[in-house]
Amino acid sequence: MPYTDEEVELSEQERTRAWDDGLSNDIMILGQRYPLSKDSNSGFKRVRNFVDDPSLDFIKVLPAKGIVTIPVRVRKGNPTTMDDLKKAVQFCVLHTDLTKHARGTFDALWSHQPNPLSSHFCINWNGIIYQYADVMFKTSHAGDTNDVTIGIDMNHRLVNIRADYNRDDAIGADKLRAKYMKLTKEKLQEKRQLAGQPPFTEDELKRALEPYEQEKPVERKIQTGLLKTWGYSPIQYESLILLLKLFVRELDLPKTYPMGPDGQVIGDLLVDDDIKKLKGFVAHWHLCDSRWDPGPAFDWERVLAGLANEYNSFPVVWNEK
Repeated sequence: MPYTDEEVELSEQERTRAWDDGLSNDIMILGQRYPLSKDSNSGFKRVRNFVDDPSLDFIKVLPAKGIVTIPVRVRKGNPTTMDDLKKAVQFCVLHTDLTKHARGTFDALWSHQPNPLSSHFCINWNGIIYQYADVMFKTSHAGDTNDVTIGIDMNHRLVNIRADYNRDDAIGADKLRAKYMKLTKEKLQEKRQLAGQPPFTEDELKRALEPYEQEKPVERKIQTGLLKTWGYSPIQYESLILLLKLFVRELDLPKTYPMGPDGQVIGDLLVDDDIKKLKGFVAHWHLCDSRWDPGPAFDWERVLAGLANEYNSFPVVWNEK
């Protein structure tokens, strides 16, 4: 990392908005709580849903701000049972929020005026899953497919570091990455102190930080462009896999993504006939010719293997105390 702790300063706003602890392990579906894992008593809470934190609820927050258009609406067919919802939801769309943190994502979506946007979820850089809307409703995230999809934002600045014109943005993203690793150290040390444990040794701290570090840049052709970005953090993948596993379990979401004969994700925009056949989880770039999120470094095979319980390159932190 090009910046040390001494070279970056965290503002109080960054400390309070960039890192929220989870409040539960519950995802809201049809007004009911569904635990991410069968281990619902886990000491590590990684969900912050709109019921536990009403400041994340589009339906409540926007009217209070005087905004009439609410980007959370009834799905086609008005599903009110799990069987109805299974028929309604065909696939999840993976986005990248381009913001600094999940609270910033929420603000960026509703402030897109005069037509506010929305999404069901955002997985913050530290792995906390923010739920902004019940999946029984449709959100405004993927155009004509809103009625049949669940929107999931991955928190990431997603700067194309191949492009010279992005140099300032790349420097800003490097500084933000350094800031958040500094914040992670502070938070992990604080939690350890509150638990009455001794400070981390140097090796212990290094291992504790690994799940929060963005992975090395990857280059890939998406649609017509060659792109290169930093990857997501391991803890973000853990949370995404747990969320998708819930949808596999409760909504019969197929464990698949658009792939070619070689098993690799399709990097092109899909035509309408193919979009109608989509199942599982897909990229925003598959649906829109002006988008390339979740980016070249997103590890599709890793997520698919995780759904099959095959991937475990880092110790699972689900039972972290």
